[in-house]
Amino acid sequence: GIAIAPDGRSLVTSVGENRNTIWIHDGTGERQMTFEGSARMPQLSNDGRRVFYLQGTELLQVDLASGKSSNVLPGLSVTGFGYEVTSDQTEVAFVRGRGGEAQGIWLAPLDRRSPPRLVTSGGNAVSFGPDGTLIFRQTDGNANYLYRVRKDGSGRERLSSAPILNKSDVSPDGEWVIVNRSQTGEDAATGSASMETVAIPVRGGAARKLCNYN
Repeated sequence: GIAIAPDGRSLVTSVGENRNTIWIHDGTGERQMTFEGSARMPQLSNDGRRVFYLQGTELLQVDLASGKSSNVLPGLSVTGFGYEVTSDQTEVAFVRGRGGEAQGIWLAPLDRRSPPRLVTSGGNAVSFGPDGTLIFRQTDGNANYLYRVRKDGSGRERLSSAPILNKSDVSPDGEWVIVNRSQTGEDAATGSASMETVAIPVRGGAARKLCNYN
């Protein structure tokens, strides 16, 4: 709220900010792993030794044994539109942007032996798919669609003709993508729900409905 002084020349109010921290729960109990800034979008490495996360526009990693954090991509800004580290922790795919808008999907080795490179312009919510591909959401006209592209930037194609709202995870085997989209089929005609969550096969075929929601 706001309190105004009787003479109308000053006021008192309060401001605040949300801060998120990463905690680990294991056999020794629970412990906090991040202490500065606001951490979001954590991803635990497959070997269980590191957690990757975004803080502002920086992609960081924290070593769970030492608690020490370091910058994965020094000097580069990563948007909140998504990133993903490969299961073997050798590469990271991420979205670079400016002014809150997605500018392109980039790929970088975690050992920094070569510079990051642009794979495709536009796109967001990137994940690794099968056979050296990247799967992402792309705005085309007034709608979002699911796309894939090879890591060398070739073979860009739309995976499904139906527009989507949000893209979630790719299955561990890389064969299915979870998306949210507007309701289709009989449920859309009856008006029982406005949206649905489906799994889309990356090699073609019918989507599998997981659930409806309003």
